[in-house]
Amino acid sequence: MYKTLQTVRMKSHFKPPRFLPGVLLLAAALGLPARPALAQREIKNLNGLALTMGSTQRGTTYQAGYGRYLRDKLRLDVALLAEQGPRNRRGSRGEVAEYRAYEIGLGLAPRLAHFGETVFLRVPLQLRTRYERTPPSGGSPDTDGWAFGPSAGLGADVYLADRLALTGEARTAWLFGHTPRRFPRYFSGGLTFFFGM
Repeated sequence: MYKTLQTVRMKSHFKPPRFLPGVLLLAAALGLPARPALAQREIKNLNGLALTMGSTQRGTTYQAGYGRYLRDKLRLDVALLAEQGPRNRRGSRGEVAEYRAYEIGLGLAPRLAHFGETVFLRVPLQLRTRYERTPPSGGSPDTDGWAFGPSAGLGADVYLADRLALTGEARTAWLFGHTPRRFPRYFSGGLTFFFGM
């Protein structure tokens, strides 16, 4: 009887990994069929605005990014990211404190491959600056500070129309400074809107 109650209690506390939504969105971005292109895409001087949501090992991320194609196969990226989640992923009973972090990224995204004018793969390479603040909780002190470092990953754009694409990205960073994670991993998905041409 005790084992049965313990099993039910364990099941009731099961939560899927935080990075699962990002993985699913990335898989959709790589596999979702789209209409054939009506015009050439990803050309010089084209601009893009990306709005994405994702996850890390600890929390949830929200990112807005701007990209401008310097060449047909090279894009300049600027990104603003906000992240939040519980202070301790496992936590203790009654734990309510959450950390918050903000990042700015600047870098280049060379094209890796493309399939027709529908699916484009790229390798985003960025330098990231991160500020993180964790409030005091459970006897642990308030902490805050800055970290910085490079990041790299794999991204995909699947065009749904000439000015709209489904976007997915998976990347990892190498951070120095104030951070509990030296090698954080990010998974995200969302939409990119193109303009300017």
